[in-house]
Amino acid sequence: MRNSLKRYNLAISACCNNNCVFCMERNDNKPRPLNTNIEDRKYLTVSLLKKIIPDLDKSISIMLTNGEPTLSQELMDIVRTLKNNSFSDITLQTNGRRLSHMDYCIELIKAGITSFSISIHGSNYKIHEALTRTRDSFQQTFSGIENLLKLKKLFPYLKIFTTTTVNKINVNDIKNLMKLFIAERPLINTMVLNPVSLRGNALLHSKNLAISYTSIFESVNRSLLELGIGKTEKLVITDLPQCINSFYSGPSEDIYQIKRKNKIKHIPLKVGEESSKRSNCAECIYYNTCPGVSCEYIKTFGWDEFIPIKK
Repeated sequence: MRNSLKRYNLAISACCNNNCVFCMERNDNKPRPLNTNIEDRKYLTVSLLKKIIPDLDKSISIMLTNGEPTLSQELMDIVRTLKNNSFSDITLQTNGRRLSHMDYCIELIKAGITSFSISIHGSNYKIHEALTRTRDSFQQTFSGIENLLKLKKLFPYLKIFTTTTVNKINVNDIKNLMKLFIAERPLINTMVLNPVSLRGNALLHSKNLAISYTSIFESVNRSLLELGIGKTEKLVITDLPQCINSFYSGPSEDIYQIKRKNKIKHIPLKVGEESSKRSNCAECIYYNTCPGVSCEYIKTFGWDEFIPIKK
């Protein structure tokens, strides 16, 4: 049974300088802000953080997320505030484009960032930018990863994660991504694969993006075999029930989400969308820890691939 990882998710920015076709937060049918560099004050600020810090458990890890956090003018001050209040595990979830500036990377690390989770969705610019719909985003993101690998030699405690949203466009590129981030760059701690979360843009473009969980798992196993890589802790596939993905799952995430108002919302298991289980799921030994399957996914692919694990 997977352990649970407790984490505070702090929503930093409403804006993003990519325009990902699978974005959960953005919907192409809705108008975008006229100026995406203007910070949306409904999201976390230093003043709000100082108010809620007494209510936070300092032993729980922090994830700075939502939109693109590096666009926030208050990001550095938020990180310093967390560090000065004894939070020692602070992860920045980012598309990595601003990390192409070495000085900015160093400033983030000195402020208190201990881990970077960098979104990259293809092994080359054609695939990555077909998904981000943003020119030059691949080169900037890849340069950011290379900068962090150089800095890890100076800051050995630093953790580097790559995250890839797997879909129809890049599923056959998984092997190349594994070669880049597992075989050729051993200093990268973990390569994380996420299935498409069917909401926002991803739901709007689901016919061109959505791929079954089984197809993802089969592609991963085939790629590992072709690269001659055995089972490795450097690879994690998230949000797949263990009846599909019994080998490369990370821990279940016990999330405390802090966003907009001075409230802490507890999400016992990471789900992402409204999820469901069918009656025979109760026969599975992982029933109590499984987050279920999103209702939109079931509408698209049905229940046939989900078979309860009884032993």
